[in-house]
Amino acid sequence: MIHRDDLISLIENYFGKDLLQTAKQKDKYLANGIQILGKEKVEKIVVGVSATVALFEEAKKRHADVVLTKHPMMIAPVNQILDPSLQARLRMVFAENWTVGGYHYALDVHPIVGNTPILMEKLGIERLQPFYDTWGYVGEFAKPTSAGEVAEFLEKIVNHPVMTILPAKPRPIKRIGIVTGGAIPHIDQVMEMLELRLDAYITGEIAEWTTHLFQEVGIAYFAAGHHATEVFGPQKFAEVLQELVEKKAKVEFIHVWNEI
Repeated sequence: MIHRDDLISLIENYFGKDLLQTAKQKDKYLANGIQILGKEKVEKIVVGVSATVALFEEAKKRHADVVLTKHPMMIAPVNQILDPSLQARLRMVFAENWTVGGYHYALDVHPIVGNTPILMEKLGIERLQPFYDTWGYVGEFAKPTSAGEVAEFLEKIVNHPVMTILPAKPRPIKRIGIVTGGAIPHIDQVMEMLELRLDAYITGEIAEWTTHLFQEVGIAYFAAGHHATEVFGPQKFAEVLQELVEKKAKVEFIHVWNEI
């Protein structure tokens, strides 16, 4: 057994004060920390991608005491009214007396448990520098690679179909930017990509208007799934957290699939 407050201290120390402070500045609408405090004695910790009823039901089956996710609950009410989905989630949290937390920015960018650094490592990309207001990274393949090869390898890694948009004049890909999740770029981010001389961009989602834009600016675009690109961080975080708590508690990653 580990005390709840000791667990929270371990997590905060692992991410570090600087990263969590940056998260508060960059991520003003989603949590990067504990949202609700529950029971003090912790024996079972569940880690997932999103704080949903489906995940909570699985956590209940496993007699969890703490639930931690990449996508936290969005608790802010609209006109002081809680939507039915949030009400259902909160009912479960309070009924089980769980401690619940989310680490939205932190589990994107942390060098060990961040989604983007992990995806870059799996793709064999050398991570060079942050970009996209520090939500992602720029990196390079060891040698130029065709868009077809990138798409095929990426699809195997994320286990999800990859939508590929090729520029009007395709070229081999060496320098690439990655921001996992729903990072559909706006024109200022596209300008940054051009300044950084990117050959390609990987994220989870795509919009109608980005298709022609990226064809015209000459950057390949790979949309590999919001959820699918953001599983790696929580999975690794669960492994690291188990090492941190040692044998005082059990940590389990639960994967609730999402097609998007």
